[in-house]
Amino acid sequence: MIHLIEIRGLKALDEELKALPMKIQKKILVGATAKGANVFRDAAKVSVPVAAKPHYSYPYVRKSERLRRIAARMSGVRKARGRSSDAVLITPGNIQRGMRAFRVRDVSATGLEVRYAIGPAKKKGTRRVNDPWYWRFLEFGTKHLRGRRFLRNAFTANVAKVIEVVRAELERRIGRSNNKLGV
Repeated sequence: MIHLIEIRGLKALDEELKALPMKIQKKILVGATAKGANVFRDAAKVSVPVAAKPHYSYPYVRKSERLRRIAARMSGVRKARGRSSDAVLITPGNIQRGMRAFRVRDVSATGLEVRYAIGPAKKKGTRRVNDPWYWRFLEFGTKHLRGRRFLRNAFTANVAKVIEVVRAELERRIGRSNNKLGV
């Protein structure tokens, strides 16, 4: 679910920003929104539920594979004691460590709209042991598990703080660029 924040009441800053060249406007907006996104990211990291101890995750196995394993067990072929080779150990805090604020591709015609997404970053590779793919089950819930809403709560609790951080950063960056340009 995407939530957009539109900051209103910053007419003076908007006028100063529009007086600058387009390339500098974009840099200022990207930097200021990144600061605001990092406030959300930090709040979400604090509110993520963390498991008390490591646990195992077993990937889905096709029915044909399950039948082959059952047949092997019935024939007397035994595996070594211990965990299945398919089991993956999930360490507590994967979602917390994977929480990122990343810029989303520009979709506006003017190029002056900057969007950031906040959430766990997907790990690449075949054996993604530390990939926090299960974050959406904690956030939205499942049939058996009620959602914990850690991202939504971080968003609603920090909107005013983010707006103030973005405003202050816009002021700072516009002032700095005006000094550089000698305006």
